Amino acid sequence: MLMAFATTLPAQIQKGAALLGSTIGLSTGVNISPIIGGFLSDRFAIGGGLGLAVQTADGSSVTSVGFNPFARYYFNGSGMYRIFGQTTVGFQVLDLDDVEGTTTKVFGLGMGVDLFLNDQVALEISLAYLRIKDSESDSGFNNIGLNFGVAAFVGGGKEK
Repeated sequence: MLMAFATTLPAQIQKGAALLGSTIGLSTGVNISPIIGGFLSDRFAIGGGLGLAVQTADGSSVTSVGFNPFARYYFNGSGMYRIFGQTTVGFQVLDLDDVEGTTTKVFGLGMGVDLFLNDQVALEISLAYLRIKDSESDSGFNNIGLNFGVAAFVGGGKEK
């Protein structure tokens, strides 16, 4: 068993590979974010995600749906653990207790690690900061959350 974990795995995080995944996030609520992306170069991917969230604070609840394009860079190109940084810019439509359909802008930064189970599938954990701002005013809020997920890496040819 230890030998299996000590071996480096040739995961496909290179130009031409596709990234498919989903995370579940925990903060003041729960969010689910399926993503799809592609590697433009070795270790650099862009894509988009659908954000679905339910959050509660101070007796109020917020439900949101959004589209969040992202850019992700892997700092190390080999090994069982791959560390990445990610930025997100997008929008969400919020339904508050007393207001429906408020559009907000989203900006996010995060760091995470993929633990590869084989050459195409990884478990993912990340810590992310989100700034959510009302499109029509200066009001908004900050959110820091812990995300857990699974990612699949498909295609991209042979590892160099």
